[in-house]
Amino acid sequence: MDTILAYSKEIRKKEKNNQGGLFENSDSYKTEIKLEKKPEAKAEDKLNWEKELLGLFITGNPLDKYDSQLKKTMPIEKAKRQMSDKKVRIGGMISLTKTITTKKGNQMMFLTVKSKTDEMEAIVFPDTFQKYKPILEENNIIFLNGKISHRDENPKIIAEKIKKIKEK
Repeated sequence: MDTILAYSKEIRKKEKNNQGGLFENSDSYKTEIKLEKKPEAKAEDKLNWEKELLGLFITGNPLDKYDSQLKKTMPIEKAKRQMSDKKVRIGGMISLTKTITTKKGNQMMFLTVKSKTDEMEAIVFPDTFQKYKPILEENNIIFLNGKISHRDENPKIIAEKIKKIKEK
């Protein structure tokens, strides 16, 4: 990337100064760029770049390697259909976080847990937030235990216990 940026900068500088070689056509630069060999990026990095640039995963899903562990949880689609106050355990990737400060000055969080097929918002109240704050980061893969709430249009889960899933 540094090589390409330096090349681009050099071309802009020449164009600005209207400098070119004696036999150089003003609208074309036929300089060749030689890129260094670098190790291939990790699959995890590629997936993160896809998500960042495109908003979705193309070549795979970060949850693929956690399939056996996530089978032990209730699918999000099913959790959404549960009655209010029903205790459930879901699993997935934290895809979005929003921390807010309550009227009492305590921090709490709204986060979105995403499975391969669906997603669900979770509410993490201040006591739970303080307890699990270190693992409440986007792209972490988690188990989340809590109670279903149907107060709004979309069902949510009130987080009670959160655990980061370790890769096997």
